[in-house]
Amino acid sequence: MAREFPLWVIVVLPWLGALGCLLTAWPGARLLGSERARMLAHYLGLGASALAMLFTLQAIQLLLAPEDPRALAHTPLVDVIEPLIIGDVRIDSTLIADRLSSSAALLLLVVFVLARMFVPGPAGQRALGLEALPQRSPDAPPESPEQLAEQLAATAGGLRRLALLGLLEGAALLFVLASDIGLAAFGWAPLGIGAVVAVAREVGDERRASAATRVLALGLGADLVLGAAAIALVVSGIGLAHNNLWAPLTGDHLYAAAIPGLSFADLIALLLLGAAFARLSSLAWAGNSLAEALLDAVLIPVPAVYLLLRYLRVLSYAPSVLAGLLVVGMVVALAAAAIALVRPERGHAKHRARAGSEVGLSGTGLAWVGVLMMALGVGAWRTAALLLLAHALGRLGLRLALLIADGTQLPSWSARIGRILGLAVAGVAPGLGFVVFAQTLVDLVTRDSLLGPGFGWLAGGVMLLVVFMHAAGIARIWYQSLNRQPGADAHELEDDEDGLDFAPLVVLVVALIGLGVVVLGSWFGVSDSPLVWLDKVLPLAGGHESAPTGLRESMRDGIEVARPWVAGGAVIVALVTGFAWMWTRERFLRAHGGELSSYAGALESALRWPRNLAGSCGLALSGLTELAARGIGRGVFEEGPRVARSLARDMGASIAPRLRGLAPSGGRQALLSILLGFALVLGWLYAKPEVSSALPADNYGFGGLRPRLIRAGGEEATAKPSASEQPVAEPETPVLPAAQPRQDGAEPPPLPTPPELQR
Repeated sequence: MAREFPLWVIVVLPWLGALGCLLTAWPGARLLGSERARMLAHYLGLGASALAMLFTLQAIQLLLAPEDPRALAHTPLVDVIEPLIIGDVRIDSTLIADRLSSSAALLLLVVFVLARMFVPGPAGQRALGLEALPQRSPDAPPESPEQLAEQLAATAGGLRRLALLGLLEGAALLFVLASDIGLAAFGWAPLGIGAVVAVAREVGDERRASAATRVLALGLGADLVLGAAAIALVVSGIGLAHNNLWAPLTGDHLYAAAIPGLSFADLIALLLLGAAFARLSSLAWAGNSLAEALLDAVLIPVPAVYLLLRYLRVLSYAPSVLAGLLVVGMVVALAAAAIALVRPERGHAKHRARAGSEVGLSGTGLAWVGVLMMALGVGAWRTAALLLLAHALGRLGLRLALLIADGTQLPSWSARIGRILGLAVAGVAPGLGFVVFAQTLVDLVTRDSLLGPGFGWLAGGVMLLVVFMHAAGIARIWYQSLNRQPGADAHELEDDEDGLDFAPLVVLVVALIGLGVVVLGSWFGVSDSPLVWLDKVLPLAGGHESAPTGLRESMRDGIEVARPWVAGGAVIVALVTGFAWMWTRERFLRAHGGELSSYAGALESALRWPRNLAGSCGLALSGLTELAARGIGRGVFEEGPRVARSLARDMGASIAPRLRGLAPSGGRQALLSILLGFALVLGWLYAKPEVSSALPADNYGFGGLRPRLIRAGGEEATAKPSASEQPVAEPETPVLPAAQPRQDGAEPPPLPTPPELQR
């Protein structure tokens, strides 16, 4: 039994803040004015997120109580809200907070509080489409109605974008706190729709609309695959509830065959991985706005990674799926990191090129997705959690810095902090990015896999290449988009400094460096890891009986990796990331855009044939699909009925003269009637011949006496024996049951004699 705690308050508070933003969009702006409506909506959203974070911290304190380790639960309005029952499937409105779900909720809320602190500043207002209102002097003429209407429309649009953030925040919290995957789907689907709205931005932007279409396709695919995973869980006998994963018979259900050659563990693992990484891959088309920054930092990654960590037992029982995930992760990480560094001319755009910083952000984001695949492929669950933490803080800081620069460059103090932030995100020591890259490298080399130890060394080499290109890609973003360009006026940049833009960057830099130092200390026993309280829910080893996920015996010291391996991995990653930053600095300090033109040309030529092949296949498939659709539709609904009507008309016209020629006259009709009458009478006589017989039948009676036909010899032809002549049956002998042997080997007791034999 779980303890009661108002968990639904954590989910509902961001939705109430979003409702307040919507209510203040038009009526609030008309009553209070644009400036006051903006401030009111901002404080409503910030207060809702901060209060939800306080509730989450209180829940974590209750979970840390040693005297009662039970989880927290909340089912609201039990008498009013009934569970949704579909056949044998039951979906409750219960929320559960354990160590894993509460940690995910806390990460979401901390990032949202920092982002909402950023909103009132100049960069935050620009990101919402709200330009700063001019300061009016007392003797200035009043604004015209057209100006007021334009300000109200801009304010309403910005507040609707702010309300969208609150809606998505509540949906993500619902997903991570839901007690079963059925209730979590009500938070998963709105996240995909919100991502489409955030990427599209405006209706008239064709390029953004094209990107939003791809995000929509991936989001719908992720929704369908998650629904298929839920169906597989029900069919396997596990059920939708998360706590059923640790039931006594769950292992047997996972080992059972779903289809010949594929167990339920493999099937469910494939579906869960497909849903998570389809949603994560939609980040490739995200631009650089405040909503897209939060999508990239936490709204998409936290639910996806939480889903995989929640079902880590299913993944552990599918070693072949994990091995395939490791290989796919290596390919994705290499390709994405190369795109982030080289930036092919057309990038991910279909019709025209994207901005260079957008291509760099998309490439580094997908490279992180590939590294996450590699970590999950060797069963490094704790490393995956650290990757999520570093990604959330680092990506938020990097995108906020780009929003502050707004296509030019950072102000003076923001540039100093932004440089440290860029180093931490690139993986330069001692930031959290460096720690997670080193930890991933060590896990790839030292953990067991179905592919064997040799493949672990290959994966480690690929990881070093990815680390180099990722660090160089982040450095290129810094030197081309954020660093002060030669000839810039320092005094003008200092005047543009704003504390509300500057403060979130400082907090993120302190968090990245502080957490990195703490994790480094935990490697050598100096301090505890920030994720130490997740040790019970994220095991170091376990999994399939024939291919367990764990550390190799030759590389471990007790239950941990031997410290020489950890230290060696950290030193190698520090050297690679430092060299990558310096190498990029030499090429992009005075960037003119053509520094890697030769590499870009080589990459584009290498990708030309696959791109042409994919385009040709897509064109052929689209043409065949359109041809089939038109052919079937026209054949069924247009040509088919017309041909059928024409055939019926022609057949009727050809048969009608012959029918008229066969039509009988009056004499012929009389003759046919007589023949039909005779046929009817003869058929009746044939069916009942007794009506035409002159002899009496056997059952013929006359005067109440029944005649008897006597054969020769005077015996009755049909004599029946009288009752006295009936044979007397032999008395039945009762059947005795066989004596049953006793389990102890003794002789069975004698059976009782039936009463019939006693007489």
